[in-house]
Amino acid sequence: MVCRVVVVDDADSVRDLLSIRFELEDELQVVGTGDDGLEAIDLAGQLRPDVVVLDNQMPHLDGLSAIPLIRCVAPATRIVVFSACDTIQDAALEAGACAYIDKAQSLETLVTVVLDAGSQYADLA
Repeated sequence: MVCRVVVVDDADSVRDLLSIRFELEDELQVVGTGDDGLEAIDLAGQLRPDVVVLDNQMPHLDGLSAIPLIRCVAPATRIVVFSACDTIQDAALEAGACAYIDKAQSLETLVTVVLDAGSQYADLA
């Protein structure tokens, strides 16, 4: 089964890098990208992805504030917070994210976590 992923980050270069890296995996398919928390909510509601990879510091609505709203529109979607703001790790998990990955960690770590989150989605669906 292919894990359908939405990537949300306000930096074009990060969205592009993650999308390219995820598409190298046979088990991952990027189905949408966005640049703020409001777009994350919209994409999650429309696309019902298996996983949303979500930055925190973004314009209009930050990732931490978007998490419970994403969970409302797409309850089975797993949320992985990928951020350089490690002070929000506990809050992100409490808000409903299934994982927090610091941007200083390797992309391979992120890929592994996204694949794991996708398998959790499959168990719920």
